[in-house]
Amino acid sequence: MRRGDFSEWAVFIAVAEEGSFTRAAAKLGLSQSALSYAVRMLEQRIGVRLISRTTRSLSLTEAGERLLISLRPAFDHIDSEIAALTALRDKPAGTIRITTFRHAAQTVLWPVLSKLLQNYPDITVEVHVDEGLTDIVAERFDAGIRMGEQVQKDMVAVRISPDVRMAVVGSPAYFANRPARRHPAT
Repeated sequence: MRRGDFSEWAVFIAVAEEGSFTRAAAKLGLSQSALSYAVRMLEQRIGVRLISRTTRSLSLTEAGERLLISLRPAFDHIDSEIAALTALRDKPAGTIRITTFRHAAQTVLWPVLSKLLQNYPDITVEVHVDEGLTDIVAERFDAGIRMGEQVQKDMVAVRISPDVRMAVVGSPAYFANRPARRHPAT
């Protein structure tokens, strides 16, 4: 089937249901001549006359009736599927994949997810806990939680918690034989 076929079928259905090129043109927002041309091209392509026309009226041929009976349910099904898909945009649903490290999962993610999932039961969340830096794009994750300094420059970052303060702690005996640390990273 050629790409334009669906529009030709839709034009045929509109003309057949309206019983008029004028009413079908108004319904579709097209000109009468465009509809007439589309139906004529469809008839030429399939080699069968679908509509008998006079200057004042039109009627379906036997082939046109048969085609309408077979096409109408298929187009109704397409319309209902499009309506169902449109409803998805009004109601969050689907699977979200998140990669994070253990501390963020426990302190930031789980408390938020428990409330979110109660309010949106059609959402499923897959959480991948990894202390390494999983490649979010290559592994097809929707989001990742990272410490600020671990966010790559080309990633979109949104702060989800206040700064986390790090401290060096140890017993006096530990530091008695080791140099004093001033910063956790050193």
